[in-house]
Amino acid sequence: MGYHQQKHSLKHGNSMRAFFSFSLSFLLSLSLLWPTTQAAEDPAYDYLKSRQMRAITVEDAELPVLVRPWEGKNQHGAALIFADTGFGADAPGLVAFLRDGLSPLGWASISMTPPSNPPHPSFATAPEEVAKAGDKQLSLPPGKAMDKFSQEEWQQHVDTQLGFVEASLGQLDQIGAAYPGKRILVSMDRSAALLLQLLADGKVAPPDLLVIINPYSESPDFDERLPGLVAMQEVPVLDIQSPDGNRASLSTASLRRANSAMKDAMAYRQLPLALNISEPDAWADVLSAIRGFAASVKAAPGN
Repeated sequence: MGYHQQKHSLKHGNSMRAFFSFSLSFLLSLSLLWPTTQAAEDPAYDYLKSRQMRAITVEDAELPVLVRPWEGKNQHGAALIFADTGFGADAPGLVAFLRDGLSPLGWASISMTPPSNPPHPSFATAPEEVAKAGDKQLSLPPGKAMDKFSQEEWQQHVDTQLGFVEASLGQLDQIGAAYPGKRILVSMDRSAALLLQLLADGKVAPPDLLVIINPYSESPDFDERLPGLVAMQEVPVLDIQSPDGNRASLSTASLRRANSAMKDAMAYRQLPLALNISEPDAWADVLSAIRGFAASVKAAPGN
């Protein structure tokens, strides 16, 4: 065999060995990945995706509760988080940021499933009620929207939601027992209104710190009571208002502050955010405010 033939044969042999080596490595990689793919689809491996998942039973339904243990040497207690009504325990945005951000600060986060929203009303008109041509058909003044529900219907919806939240918090003893210490209750939007009412009525155990973010209610009567409910709280309240909050929460912000003006800074503090609550920079401001106010409350005499 000539020199050039031998060189070509060796080069060909090296290429073949490299090819088979690559093929073997590729197949081995696939074999390592395949069980992980199966595990993701097998309920027995759900812990790989949701190691923080717990569950409570409310009204014969199993509801997820997301728990993130405290991290580091600080172990202050637990922060219970309620997103706005209609969302889940894994609500995105600020709720997800707080779930992750409170844990390294020494607060185990326990994210609850909020109650659902009332069903959309139907404004269908029965055939016999259809007005004849020429009859007056609008009884509302121009510019006023038609009420979604009557006062009695709103009260029924609110009572259902209140019962749901009360029952949910009543199921937390076993989960919360793993994280002794102080309790922070963080609630957003319509969930905040519900918790203000439950605390004012003494239906749930008071936390060491209550955080309300853009609180409001779609029920007109309930929404009017919110500033008074805030003032009635016997626990320290951090009242956070963002410029992109619901119009109802923006309209009561000054009243909430005025009604609690007689309280000292350790009992009530309102924080107007400069940024929209949808912006990540605002999430960091909220976390910093909770951390600072919680530290002040813990350091206060008697705590």
